[in-house]
Amino acid sequence: MKLTVTCLLALFLPACHVVPGQLDNLGQDQDGLFQRLVENSSSNLSVNDLADASTLDVSWWVNPIVSPKLYLPETAGLQNGDLVRLHSIPFEELGGLYQITAQGNIELPFVGSLHVASMTVESAKVSLEQALKVKGWFKEGVTHLQLSIAEDAPVSVAIRGSVFNPGQKVLNAKSKQDRQDEIRQNTGSYTRSRNLLSALRAVGGIRPDADLRRVYLKRSGLVYQFDLSGIFTGYENPEVPDLQNQDEVYVASLGYEQFDLIRPSSVTPPGMRVFMSNLTAPALSNAQSAVGNDSSRVPYGVSMIDVATSANCVGGTQMANASRSVILVTRNYGSSKQLVIQRSIDDLLMESSNPNVNPYVMPNDAIACYDSKFTNFRDIARGLGELISPILLGRLL
Repeated sequence: MKLTVTCLLALFLPACHVVPGQLDNLGQDQDGLFQRLVENSSSNLSVNDLADASTLDVSWWVNPIVSPKLYLPETAGLQNGDLVRLHSIPFEELGGLYQITAQGNIELPFVGSLHVASMTVESAKVSLEQALKVKGWFKEGVTHLQLSIAEDAPVSVAIRGSVFNPGQKVLNAKSKQDRQDEIRQNTGSYTRSRNLLSALRAVGGIRPDADLRRVYLKRSGLVYQFDLSGIFTGYENPEVPDLQNQDEVYVASLGYEQFDLIRPSSVTPPGMRVFMSNLTAPALSNAQSAVGNDSSRVPYGVSMIDVATSANCVGGTQMANASRSVILVTRNYGSSKQLVIQRSIDDLLMESSNPNVNPYVMPNDAIACYDSKFTNFRDIARGLGELISPILLGRLL
C-alpha cells in the first residue's frame, strides 16, 4: 500500500508547477520586463524590402517627395458611382436622378455622355450648361439647372503601414435601407465615411508605433503629408481630407511603442476582442467563470491585469488563489509570430502601473489563467484519493 501511494505521488507531484516550464517569449521578457518590438518598420526597411512585401508601388513610402497641399482639392469631387439629382427649368424632362458611370460620365438625354468625375458639383453644373448650349437646349436667362449629390458612392482605397489590419478597403458601403433614406432628401448629401479617419478605422486603427505626424496620401501620382497628432494632444484640429477611388494611404512608424497612443480615439479601436480561458478551479468552465461575449470584448487600452480580472482570474480565497498565474499570448507589431509571457497575479497587482510588467493587451491577444500550487496540490490529492479509495475498499472486502 505504501509503495502504491509513493508511486502515485512521484507520478503526480511534478504536475504542481503553475505554468509550462518553457515559454516562447522570443527573449523579450528578460527579468520580468516585457516590451513589444516593431517588425518590418518603414524606419529600417529599404525600398527593395518594401517592394518585395507588396504588389503595390511602395517606393514612395521611403523618403517620399511631398507635394504642397495647394495641389490637393478641398473636396474629392464627384466619384464614379455617385448618384446626382438634376433639376431643370423649364425642361423637366432633364430632371431626375443620374448615376455617374464606371467611366466617370453622366448620361443625359438630348446631350449624350459628359465626363464629370473628379469635378466639383459647381464645375459639373457649368459643363452641363455648356453642353446644353451647344445642343441648343440651354438659353441664358430662360433655362436654369440645379445639380446636387443625392448619394455618395463607396470608394476603394489601400491603407498600409502602422495599422492593425492593412489592406484594400471599401469605404462608405451602405445598406439598401440607408440608401433609400438618403435618396429621399430633396438636396444634399454629406458623409464622413469617405475621409481619412474613416479609412484608418476601417483597418482596425493605428498601432502604438504609428508616427501620426507622417501620414501620407498618394493620389494621381502626388504625395501629400498630414499631421494627425492633434487627435491625441488636443491642441489643434487636424486636417482630414476626403478620399476618392484608388487613393493610397500610408502611416509611417517611429519604430517603437508609444503608450500614449494606447487608448480609444477616432483613429484607434473603440473596443477589441480578446480570447480568454479560465478552465481551472475555482471555475471549472468559462461559463461558470462568466467568460462570455461581453467579458471577452474589452475597451482598447486595457492591461494584462484588467483582462485577467475580466476573466475572473483575480480574487477568491487568498490562500488558494493569491499565487495564481496568467499567461499572455501576443505578437510584435507587424509580425504574425506569437510570443508568450507569464506573470503571477501578485506581480501584476504590485506593479500594475508599470507597462513592462503589466503590459497592454492588443486586439486578438489571448489570456489564460493557471491555478496556484496550493490548488494544484489540492486537486492532485483529491485525484489520489479517488484512485486509492477503491484499493482500500477492496482490501476491506
